Amino acid sequence: MKCPVCKKPVEARFQHCPYCGSAIKKKKGGIGALNIGLIALACVQIAAGVTGVVLVKNGTVAARYLRSGKYEKAASMLEKYGGSNNSEVIEQTLWAAKCLRADYEAGKMDYGSMQHTLVMLRDVSEQKTAGKLDAVLDALESERKNEQALQDIMLIFDAGDYVGALHRIQDMETSKAWQSYSEELRSELLQQKNECADKMVEKKIETGHYFDDGDGKGALHLAFDCLDWYPELFGKTNEKVMEELKKLDNEDEWLDLAFLCNTGFPELQGYQQIEGFSYGDYVGIQMGSITHWSSVECDRLLSLINSQREKDGLEPLVMDKDLRRVAAILAGKMLPTDTMVDEAKHADDLNIQKYDCYTYLFNTNVRADGMLREMLADNPPKRHFSDENPGENLLNADWIDSIGIALNVRQNGKLQWFLIATGSKLEK
Repeated sequence: MKCPVCKKPVEARFQHCPYCGSAIKKKKGGIGALNIGLIALACVQIAAGVTGVVLVKNGTVAARYLRSGKYEKAASMLEKYGGSNNSEVIEQTLWAAKCLRADYEAGKMDYGSMQHTLVMLRDVSEQKTAGKLDAVLDALESERKNEQALQDIMLIFDAGDYVGALHRIQDMETSKAWQSYSEELRSELLQQKNECADKMVEKKIETGHYFDDGDGKGALHLAFDCLDWYPELFGKTNEKVMEELKKLDNEDEWLDLAFLCNTGFPELQGYQQIEGFSYGDYVGIQMGSITHWSSVECDRLLSLINSQREKDGLEPLVMDKDLRRVAAILAGKMLPTDTMVDEAKHADDLNIQKYDCYTYLFNTNVRADGMLREMLADNPPKRHFSDENPGENLLNADWIDSIGIALNVRQNGKLQWFLIATGSKLEK
C-alpha cells in the first residue's frame, strides 16, 4: 500500500503512516488472490461443462463409442441427446454395420445378436442411415433363408431323396426370388442340381433296372424319365444311358440289348426333337449289336456243328458267303416257303444252282449251344433233306459241305434262326 499523503510505501497492518502520521483508509470488498484463483477454476469448469454438453448433443461422443465397438452406449447417447445427423456418426454407424456383418460371417457373433444390434442402431439413426441399415438387415435375412434352403436341400440329398432335392432346386430356380440370390448361391444350387441328376441315374444303374423296369423299356425308359426331372438334364442323362448301353454290348447281355433297342422304338421316335438326343447312336447300337453278335453266334453255332460232325467222323462244313446272304434274307420271315427260298437264292444275281436243304427254328430264345441241343434232339423243323433218310440233319448228313447261317432278333425279343446248306454229292 502507499500513503495517500507522502506516497511512501506502508504495510497493510498500519492504520497510520509511520512517516507522516496521516491516517490510512483501507478499501473494502477487494478480491484477494485466493478468490481470483477460485474464480478462474470455476470459469474453466463452466467452460468444460458447456463444451461437454455440445459434444454430447452433436453426437461426437457417440461416434467415438461406435468406433470403439461400444454400440449400446452409443445408441443410448444418441437416443437421449440426439446427434444422429452428425457426419461422423453416420460414417461410424455404417462402418459398425460392416463390422457386425463380418463378425457374423466369421462366426464370432450369432445371427440373433447381430440382428438385435443392427436394429438398435437403426432405431436411433437418421432416415437415410436407417434405410441403409434396413437394406443390410433385409439382405442378411434373405441370405439366411437361402442358406437354410440350401442346407435343407443338402439334408434331403444326403438322405438319398435325389428327386425331392432336385424338385426343391427347380422350385427355387423358377421362383421370382431367383435373381435376388447371390451369384455364388445360384452357382451352388445349379451344381447341386447336376449332382442330383448324376445320383438319380447312378441309383437306377445300381439297381440294374435296364432291361426290366416294369415297362420293358429299360435304359430308354430311364432316359425318358429325365423329362420329368428337368429338361436341361436330358442331355446328361442321355449321355449316361448311351455309355451304359455300350457297356452292355457284350456276349452275355447282347440279347437284352437287342430286345431293348427293338422294344424302345416308339419312345425313340418321340425323342428325336429333343436337343442333345443322339437318336442315330441308338439306332447304331441296335444295328451294330444285332449284326455283330448275330455273326458271333452264327460262328459259334458252326463251330459246335463241326465239333459234333468231327465226333461222327464227318467232314466239317464251310460257311459260304452267298448262302449266308440268303440266310440273312430269310431269317426275318415269319414262315419261309419254297418260293421265298428260291427267290432269295437268286437275289443280287447269286444264282445258286446246287441242291440245297434248310432248317429254321422260329420264335425261340435259344442261342448257339441251345440250337445245337435242339438239333441233337432232332427238334428243329427240317425241309429238303434226303427222303431216303428222314432222320438226317446238319450233324449227320455226309453229303452236305457248305452252309449259311443267320440269326434275327424280333421286336418281341425272340430269336429266329435260319440255316441253309448245299451238298456237292447230290445234284438237283
